Amino acid sequence: MQITGVLRGDAALMDNLTALAKNAPHIIGAALEEEAGVELEEMIQRTPRDTGALRSSGGHGRWFLRRGMVAVLIRFGGPTAWYAVIVEKAKGNTHVVGQRRYMGSVVSEARKFLLGRIARNVGMGRKWLR
Repeated sequence: MQITGVLRGDAALMDNLTALAKNAPHIIGAALEEEAGVELEEMIQRTPRDTGALRSSGGHGRWFLRRGMVAVLIRFGGPTAWYAVIVEKAKGNTHVVGQRRYMGSVVSEARKFLLGRIARNVGMGRKWLR
């Protein structure tokens, strides 16, 4: 299952981060890995805990380059992949602990703040954080 988030924010900051990603992808990659860990923890808290297998399947990989973009994948699934998709997408399911859209809701909420947090992680300073 893949949920893609597009970063939004200050155009000049985006330009600077894009230039940094082209010249030093490892710096942006390390910052993305750090943020993936933060977002993963929130996703785990929102993941339904019927058996615990889905919660324990969450993880993120190392950064990589694909078509000129620096990326990090956050994943849930493994043997419970079929269940991960059902819980994320199916309407009408109620959960005592956790929620539907446990990944998508976190991605949606993080979009407006992630750019500034990545800038802070790569040492761009307070100038960009308003």
